[in-house]
Amino acid sequence: GLEAEIKALDLLHVPFEISDRSDEGQSLFRVDLKSVSSVANAKVLSEGEQRALGLACFLAEAATSGSKHGLIIDDPVSSLDHGRIRRVAIRVVAEAAAGKQ
Repeated sequence: GLEAEIKALDLLHVPFEISDRSDEGQSLFRVDLKSVSSVANAKVLSEGEQRALGLACFLAEAATSGSKHGLIIDDPVSSLDHGRIRRVAIRVVAEAAAGKQ
């Protein structure tokens, strides 16, 4: 799930709160920062952390879809540090090994 993707992309140092709900048969989730007062993710996370979080959400959704359709990810490593670039590459290779194009 999403927690595993957050771990895989090295975002465990950020205190996220994940909420999940369904609306007319669709599962919807939201990722917020755990904090005393409400604060937008973009005000706290670096650009690279924001990109990694978005990618983690996308990969979690793709992993649960059960389809073998191709994935198109436009420049997934932009703004990422070298460690996260490696982690993203590992995740994309894992998706390919699972049969996704």
